[in-house]
Amino acid sequence: MLLDLSDLKTDAFVNGVFPPFTVDGAVYAMPFDLPVRVIYYNKSVLVRHGWTPEEAAALPGKVASGEFTWEDFIQLCKDVKADGSCQWGLTHRPGNGPDFLDVFQTLGGRYYDENGTLVFDEEAMLRFFQFIYDAANTWEITPHDLSQQGWPAINTMAGDGTAFAYYGPIFSATYVAEAVEKDPEQFAEDVAFMMFPASQYNEAPFVIAAPQGTAISAATKYPDICKDLLAELAGSSYDILAGHADTIFALSSIKAANELESIKSNPIVRDVGYMADHAIAVPSIAGMDTFNAQLHTEVVQLELGTITPEAAVADMKIQLELNLDADEIIFK
Repeated sequence: MLLDLSDLKTDAFVNGVFPPFTVDGAVYAMPFDLPVRVIYYNKSVLVRHGWTPEEAAALPGKVASGEFTWEDFIQLCKDVKADGSCQWGLTHRPGNGPDFLDVFQTLGGRYYDENGTLVFDEEAMLRFFQFIYDAANTWEITPHDLSQQGWPAINTMAGDGTAFAYYGPIFSATYVAEAVEKDPEQFAEDVAFMMFPASQYNEAPFVIAAPQGTAISAATKYPDICKDLLAELAGSSYDILAGHADTIFALSSIKAANELESIKSNPIVRDVGYMADHAIAVPSIAGMDTFNAQLHTEVVQLELGTITPEAAVADMKIQLELNLDADEIIFK
């Protein structure tokens, strides 16, 4: 159905951005943006906690250097809640989605192999489920009923400092800002973004990128013209892609575009260009929808305290065995 674009020159692109569009070594689409999933944190909460504004603003740099780890971050979530600087330490999306897998990966989990096949890592899954359970029931930094609260409530918590931190796509900042009636510039005064930190189970900080792409029909009568158009976008006209990224509050898949004023002056993404060097673009994985849906089912029960982490692992494994073909998933 799609034209092979493997001859597209990739020097201009952010490293590692093509896996979502690659099948058996052949490229079938050109990525044109670089939306990344990050950790939002409220600088005002840190100031109430006793940090200077300069210290609060410097946190992303410490995460990027490895100086501030995931363990440090979770302790900070506990501390700001304990002293009343905020009501909740850490929140997340209300429904199922890939965001949870970023925490799973921070805790050393790998959910696909080098061939893009889905993997159920039982040891890491137990570690992740224990974290989810503890966050809501032991440390109480996450509301028990977070998944029942819905987007308006969660966006408001992330935007007004009721919650210190939230993890999700950076482009969602526009929705969070709208929830607290702030424009992007006002929002950026209080909220900043950092990568997922290194942890004792994961050596380097990272962000996950979910680029959108443009493909060409294999039935086109003008394959060379279509390819030339994509080459032009990636080459001399990458300012158009920068303008697109600026509009949707994302980075660009073109390295040089991220250096243009349209992105450098964007209040949401102007300070996160360095994240492109740490971005991981996940390949298309068969069975991922089933995996994410079941993962969220377990997350809801764990936060409510109606299931143990061990039982959640066993339940998820059974459901994946029942609902995925044997060649779609590797159990380890």
